[in-house]
Amino acid sequence: MKCQTHALLADQAITVPVTDLFGQAGRAFLQGVRLRPIPEARLQANLRLIDLISPEVAAADRELRELFRGHSRIARLLPIPGIGFTTAALSKQGSRWLRWAMVESASRPYLKDPVLRGFRDGIARRRGNKIAKVALARRLLTLCFYALRDEGGCWAYPVVR
Repeated sequence: MKCQTHALLADQAITVPVTDLFGQAGRAFLQGVRLRPIPEARLQANLRLIDLISPEVAAADRELRELFRGHSRIARLLPIPGIGFTTAALSKQGSRWLRWAMVESASRPYLKDPVLRGFRDGIARRRGNKIAKVALARRLLTLCFYALRDEGGCWAYPVVR
């Protein structure tokens, strides 16, 4: 719903001046946006659905955090750039969800690690952004594998060269 809302605004050539469209400032901005009737109805429907599902998402997040609190595997995965709590908790799920989570982690535009960012940017120049995201997702997954395999160890670049 959030992505649809961003896409709807982009389709209407509306630039979003805030970083969090669904926070307090973003909601104030959305109240002032004037759209034609059909896009306005879609926007309002999206906002209603976001408001309805947000408590459920928050409850699921709390349950995951409680379930995995203090879990040693989570602690070993969290230092890897791009891996957050949810991705670390999903790392033992089926391949479809794992693939999605890893590509999402690799898609983070603010990936701060210069080595991983350089890896992604180099591939993007040669082969395109989509292939670079998948390659970085695979690199992150490899780092996760070694972090989980080597009980006392930490992730490091040399293991994935």
